Amino acid sequence: MHVPLTPIRCLYRGVDLYGNKTGVVCGAARYSYAEFGERSERLAAGLLSGVPLARAIVMPLNVRLTAGHEPTEDQLCAFLQDRIAKFKMPRRFHFMDAPLPKTGTGKIVKRALREIIRNG
Repeated sequence: MHVPLTPIRCLYRGVDLYGNKTGVVCGAARYSYAEFGERSERLAAGLLSGVPLARAIVMPLNVRLTAGHEPTEDQLCAFLQDRIAKFKMPRRFHFMDAPLPKTGTGKIVKRALREIIRNG
């Protein structure tokens, strides 16, 4: 079976094969592949932009709303229209009041998130 090597798979492959070896050098700082993988996942979870990690089911949008105002999908599309590329425009939106389901280490529980979205 042929599986394309995406940037995320490349990251995980580097972690698996070279975990303790130096993978990133930035000035005096040095990070192993394992540390870089962990930092990448924390960053993706922290920014809630783990779209590839969540298999493209989440595109969080940080919008500060006026108290008592709930935007419609049309309003969000109009807002995004001039701010992001057309191919990145979400096909649908899922509004959540509850926080995203996370593990004890702060990672998004993708299976639980899919269930929430599936069940509406």
